[in-house]
Amino acid sequence: MGVYDLFIGLDSTLQNFDNVALERLQPIFEFATNDDIHSDQFFNNSNGTLERIVNQLSRLFGIQSNLSDPNDNEARWAQIALLQAQNSAYTANVGDFHIEFVGDLSASELAAAARADLGYLYALLQQNMFVLAGNNAYYAESSHSTTLTQSQYSDAYLNDFWQALSADRRLQRRRE
Repeated sequence: MGVYDLFIGLDSTLQNFDNVALERLQPIFEFATNDDIHSDQFFNNSNGTLERIVNQLSRLFGIQSNLSDPNDNEARWAQIALLQAQNSAYTANVGDFHIEFVGDLSASELAAAARADLGYLYALLQQNMFVLAGNNAYYAESSHSTTLTQSQYSDAYLNDFWQALSADRRLQRRRE
């Protein structure tokens, strides 16, 4: 529940934690916890399961996190607590994002979204399978602002980058 709580805290539309919230979050958790569909190098995932999500959220909010042992619940809960209670970037942005799974987007859809919202550009460049969108101000003001200049990435680059990641995912599936 703690990892779900991280997302629910950031997206005000999920705060009822109803079936709609579960449907929106389910693909993210399925991807993160299913080693059969990706390698550990794909989509910036470290070893583990829920640890992948916690690591990605931690990096987004400026905290180094290298959780890797899915059996180390204490470390995972400590990192979650650090984000929720002690990280001013997280607490200042509670309810300010819209969370979405990006794995089902086509290359052109993701490129268009990255043009409109820095959250999508961040997700693409960090190879995250979820996006925290709808808060361009956070990305523009954060430590990520130097890498998130939309004009420096052409549509062709964004399309090609996403297609390469998607091809890697399909190749990995065939190997297994």
